[in-house]
Amino acid sequence: MAPAPRTLVVASWNAEWLADGASLEVAGFWDRCAALGWPNEKLRPDLPFCDVYRRAQIFDGAGYRERKLAPVRAVLAELAARRVDVVSVQEVQSARALASVLPAGYRVLCMTTRDDAQNLGFVVRDTLNAELECEEVESLSLAGVSGIPRPLRRGLDLRLVMAGRRIAILGVHLKAGCPSGPLDRAADGSCRMLAQQSVPLEAWMESRARGGEPFAVIGDWNRDLEAEVRGGYRARNDGSDPASPGQAGQIRNLFPELNDGAPPESALRLAATDRGVAVHGACHPNLDQIVVSRTLLDVMEPKTLVAGLLPARLLPVPAGASDHCVLETAFELR
Repeated sequence: MAPAPRTLVVASWNAEWLADGASLEVAGFWDRCAALGWPNEKLRPDLPFCDVYRRAQIFDGAGYRERKLAPVRAVLAELAARRVDVVSVQEVQSARALASVLPAGYRVLCMTTRDDAQNLGFVVRDTLNAELECEEVESLSLAGVSGIPRPLRRGLDLRLVMAGRRIAILGVHLKAGCPSGPLDRAADGSCRMLAQQSVPLEAWMESRARGGEPFAVIGDWNRDLEAEVRGGYRARNDGSDPASPGQAGQIRNLFPELNDGAPPESALRLAATDRGVAVHGACHPNLDQIVVSRTLLDVMEPKTLVAGLLPARLLPVPAGASDHCVLETAFELR
């Protein structure tokens, strides 16, 4: 048997409305959307909005295969060439859509099952020698919460056992529309919903911490967490202790609300991410984030850290693949 690996190369990528080409054809997506004038509307919940591919001048199946699927395949082939072990993917219609663009040697491990064109998945390398287990985190969708008109995107929890250590990785795609500024803006529903997502997100973190599991949360946070940390912004508008129960209207900044140090094992650090390739609008510069528990940093090889932080970097993607770059890092365990 091959020895258990001690290094796990992880990537995250928002694939921007990646859908299964065959399902678009069967649904008459192109012809029906054209007849409607390409509105910002859906033909049905599991299909993209009619207008999402217009920026790339895609108006039919042939254009979709050439201008969307081909560059997406190129990105995933490059990740395979880099020997990435695990890829957290966002904005994917279905497991079939994701599987259709994977290179040889990779498989879809799991997907969220939201009735929507935007789901999350984990892709893994076939030869990864680790125990793997997935679970949807439906609480992140805020389903059933008062004032939420439609459930948001769910989270996807991946548990791994490698080199004798159990690690949890949560893939997220949080509420869009509030990338910076106070979350407690009364008139901004997107900010309030993002603040509300902090409750189930923190509950997941604290559950992992109490269970003795080092963890990471990776994906499209739709929030510039680094700006919050640089600014030293407080968690709440009333100055109350973020470790105490709170309401969405009190929460002003996301990262300090989550990083309240209770329990101590849930203390968090942001990855030190090189975002140089995002200059000049190549992709969103600061929406994709990796947050790790200090307990995970404690079991990593110190020489692989940068000033005690997990190093990460954005990787460029070809035109048409996505408006997000790939975020890549490596967990090298002791």
